[in-house]
Amino acid sequence: MIHFKCPHCQTALQMETHYAGQAALCPTCNGQILVPFSGTSAKPIICICRHCKALYQIPAEQAGREVSCPTCRETTQIPEQENAVSGSQMLRFSCRACGQGYCLPSRYAGRKFTCPACKHACLVPTPKPAEQELILLEEKPPKETSAAFSEPLPNESETPPPPGKPEKQKSVLFKAVAGVLGGIIGFSIAFWLVSSLKKSTPTPPPTNKSSQESAQNQQIDLSSPAQNYPQAVDFSRSIITQLNRKSDDVKDLVYLFPDQIQVSKQDIDSLLTTLDIGRFSSLETTIEKARVEPGASYFITKTKALSDSNIIRIIQIGFVEIENSTDETYSSTDRLIFGISIFDEKGILLSSAGQTNQAELLSILDDTVNKYATVSPVTSTAEESSLSKMYEEFLEKYYCPIAIAILLIGLTTLISMWVVFDKAGEPGWAVFVPIYNTIVFARIGGKSEWLGFLCALSPMIPFVGSILNLFLFLYLSVSVAKAFGRGTLFGFGMVFLPFIFFPILAFSESAYPQADV
Repeated sequence: MIHFKCPHCQTALQMETHYAGQAALCPTCNGQILVPFSGTSAKPIICICRHCKALYQIPAEQAGREVSCPTCRETTQIPEQENAVSGSQMLRFSCRACGQGYCLPSRYAGRKFTCPACKHACLVPTPKPAEQELILLEEKPPKETSAAFSEPLPNESETPPPPGKPEKQKSVLFKAVAGVLGGIIGFSIAFWLVSSLKKSTPTPPPTNKSSQESAQNQQIDLSSPAQNYPQAVDFSRSIITQLNRKSDDVKDLVYLFPDQIQVSKQDIDSLLTTLDIGRFSSLETTIEKARVEPGASYFITKTKALSDSNIIRIIQIGFVEIENSTDETYSSTDRLIFGISIFDEKGILLSSAGQTNQAELLSILDDTVNKYATVSPVTSTAEESSLSKMYEEFLEKYYCPIAIAILLIGLTTLISMWVVFDKAGEPGWAVFVPIYNTIVFARIGGKSEWLGFLCALSPMIPFVGSILNLFLFLYLSVSVAKAFGRGTLFGFGMVFLPFIFFPILAFSESAYPQADV
């Protein structure tokens, strides 16, 4: 009879001698086992199949031979010596606590696990440097051994690659995080661009009868009345009077519009038809908007016209006055109309010529005044006020994308630091604990924990605290970068561009050296 233990549940079993080397099922846990040969003096070797990840054991005498997995029947070469890798990339070693032998794929080198025999923490050793190229550190422990490994890695249920194909060493997690962040950033930029275009797209002025009818429901947003300027009021009333009288030269108003404002005589006819309400009994004109500069000014006037038959019309006119000085004794004023709109007493647009959109009208009036106004020297106070206004407008316009970008940068840095801490065998949650996170950071770099403690408290030192904190953090970052096989410049990048260099360190193939348990 052959006496042995199940490698899964450690139940004592016995089998007839002629079953040695054959596959069987454990009556307790129903796990696949390989019956060892009788008379073996050494402990059997517990193996993990590199194809199906099944757990089974073989006699120690079969070291250096090819064995078949009892589950998938795939043959595997067992290394003859301990801490060596076979041609089939199988690593053989023994538990330091109980001497139990193990043989598992070399991709688990450097990983921590709990020995199923003695329940002590154990570390899979790393082969000699000459054989290091056979190790694939990015692979995850098999799902079948999750009970034996105390620190299972993510994606344990990931399907193993087909036999004979090279293992991919690029992190799937890195691709997923990069894809999600890229999608969020792209969506945020697209959303911001669409919102900006909607805000900046001008409303085209009505150029025919159908467009005028569709604009009847548009409401004009007028601000509080400004100071009354007599010349602007007189010019507005003269335009309205010409429209009301229907004089022969009324259609010449089209020539008062500048070239960039396309107005036809049909538009003037539409104004005449709308304003045909009979004789005016009263005209009340106020200045809605005005900007007076040396050499050029603009005005937006609103006139309330009441006819003898109690019909009310509201006429809005936006125009620019340009002063032409030929000499010291004579000067003339040219007036250009940019928009005439007629509303009823409820503020509904009835007809228009030129620009009707309030924002667009103000913008084009401003541009024209800036073009023809005499530029005066700007004081430093005005410059500061202008810069402050530009800064406030910039924040108001770009607040949403800036906030999203800062949030994404912060999340990316924190997640990457969590992965770096975990990669070095330290708790990832330490990233969120003040002072302690700097102590752990110093420990990862192989420096004294007191140095990390000093780095965390250095900003509290008056005058030189910030400078000392910068130099200490630079020193620790360079140490951490070198611990992961990186250079000095990479450590500087971790300080000044952490949202770039920490993800590189976290999701790249950089391995952190681990000491034996």
